[in-house]
Amino acid sequence: MILLEENKGKDDPSIPPLMLQLRKIMRIAMYTDSFYPSINGVSTAIVNLATTLANAGHDIFIQAPRFPEELDLSFLPANIEVHFVKSIPIKVYPDNRIGSGLPLSLQAIRRFKPDIIHIHTPASIGIEGTLIAKALRIPAVNTFHTYFMSEDIIRIVGINNQQLLKLIQRGGWRFNASFCNRFDGLITPTNSVAEDLKKHGVNKPIFVASNILDESVYAPRTDPPNNKLTKLLYVGRLSKEKRIDLTLYALAELLKVDPDYELILIGDGPERHRLFDLSVELGIAQAVTWYGSVNHAKLIDEHLYHLGDIFVVSSKFETQGLSTLEAMAHGLPVVAIRSDANSEVIGQGGVVVPNWNDQERLVKALAKAIISINDNSQQPYHELAYQQALKFSRSALLNTYTSIYQEVIESSGK
Repeated sequence: MILLEENKGKDDPSIPPLMLQLRKIMRIAMYTDSFYPSINGVSTAIVNLATTLANAGHDIFIQAPRFPEELDLSFLPANIEVHFVKSIPIKVYPDNRIGSGLPLSLQAIRRFKPDIIHIHTPASIGIEGTLIAKALRIPAVNTFHTYFMSEDIIRIVGINNQQLLKLIQRGGWRFNASFCNRFDGLITPTNSVAEDLKKHGVNKPIFVASNILDESVYAPRTDPPNNKLTKLLYVGRLSKEKRIDLTLYALAELLKVDPDYELILIGDGPERHRLFDLSVELGIAQAVTWYGSVNHAKLIDEHLYHLGDIFVVSSKFETQGLSTLEAMAHGLPVVAIRSDANSEVIGQGGVVVPNWNDQERLVKALAKAIISINDNSQQPYHELAYQQALKFSRSALLNTYTSIYQEVIESSGK
């Protein structure tokens, strides 16, 4: 049941007083295969969304896989209930796990009595949440976070035969369309992703709602306007689909013209050793700092994004990189390889280069784009990046999400 309340969330400055009086308080259940302590864009996006909704007075239930290590979730609002279930690691992605909570999770969700279920992943727990929504006739939405059918991700499991790759990609898109069409509505972070889903057979209502940045993320730079920008930064998983090797090749090109360039990598993953070996092979190991995995709270609280001057994104399959948004919220211009999503997210806050198939041409384009940010002193990239990031703030997007939930609940007839 959806209740009208006045008091919940009354101390949240991002909510206008009139909205507090009229707002519908909801009970929202989220199912995800990716959650803390795994540090990635999906788990952080879920926590940001859940916290935003909880601070506005909504009650949140999250089902996620249990990891062996202890996890302190005291930073979450009291009205977020996290229900961990037994899980096992995925060999090719040890930071992620497969889990299931049936039949106990069915009892837990019946006790919670959600108005709507929000699925965030198409794997084991996401599928379980989908089945529960159908069994209990609860309205359900799904957020498409990741192009899991992308060629780079498929190659992680060792499949390199081009014909087999294409066959698996087609199968992945068919599965995705079948999965998405089971919901009462879909959420995508950008318009370009929404169009991609429609093109590949998704026929349910699609709503565009960006990932949310918490207000604590915003920390504009105060550098002198003529400060040379030579510290390149990447924050995220060190995995094959992120194509960080392209950034290393670009750094090698940059060092030929300016020895002050350096690259800082914050994160860890299965590609770390290979990337380190590549940096040695290229003769640039001394210019690369391996910061390692960092708790997201530390990343934000200590403003570690300010270790860099320019944020570099080499992946071509991003729905909406959360670290890209956070970098812009810290006033870092972004250099990225072109995709519809990257172009839409970055806007005027950086430079997007063509996604050339020729690697040498692509690497030179990345290096040229990085140099252009330094050369074009008339373009206030720091300020433009920060202004672009404001579009993704909690206060800007809270009503977007609650409106989507309410529309889906009302239109589902459940």
